[in-house]
Amino acid sequence: MKKTISYFVFLLIASVLVFPSSVFSTTSLPPPTATLTASPNPIYTRSVGSTVLSWSSTYATSCSVTQGGKSGFTTGGATAGSDSSDPISVSTTFAISCTGSSGTATASVVVNINVEDTTPTATLTASPNPVSTGGATTLTWASTYATLCSVTQGSSSGFTISGGATSGSDTSSNLINATTFAISCTGTGGSATDSVTVNVNNGDDDDDGGGGGGGGGSSNDPVILMLMEKLIGLLQQYLALLLAAQGQ
Repeated sequence: MKKTISYFVFLLIASVLVFPSSVFSTTSLPPPTATLTASPNPIYTRSVGSTVLSWSSTYATSCSVTQGGKSGFTTGGATAGSDSSDPISVSTTFAISCTGSSGTATASVVVNINVEDTTPTATLTASPNPVSTGGATTLTWASTYATLCSVTQGSSSGFTISGGATSGSDTSSNLINATTFAISCTGTGGSATDSVTVNVNNGDDDDDGGGGGGGGGSSNDPVILMLMEKLIGLLQQYLALLLAAQGQ
């Protein structure tokens, strides 16, 4: 029995000496990762002034705020989530640190402050709308924070914007069918589009009424004429019989 125990002890010691890594090795997790984003970013001074910070991580057991806590940002130790900042008036950096068994990862985002939102806007209207068949309409457009406006639909119907004007009006050609007009206005902050459909009142209701009269014209159909002749004949026979009965 002692010899058997000694033999196993010998094997164990030999295994440690020959294969130490296989005996004592443990599986380790990959290093943590961390991401942090903010929306909206930038913040415009004419808006609310706060941003929503969203973070996530992998192989981490906790995340904490390392920068931006004074601006209302907190994670509560969660490895993923979102939180709204306090209103901020200057560009602010937010940062997190996420820790796991294999190390630590950090992430940060800078939320900028812009004095004004320079995203372009565009409006397009038509008057009159609808128009009578063959009538024209006046198209009026306006924009903000745009440096150039152009026609994207309706140029074949006479709508033009001279010199890329960012506001103005133009008269279409005579319209027969409903027509859509559209513009695009661009600026340093992006682009904007707008459109309007001009309908045409072609007097369908009046035509329908006239169509009823046209139905009378269909009496020229040979079959209808034959039936009418037979009906007239039957009426004549009935009247003759009626008169004969009264004579008796």
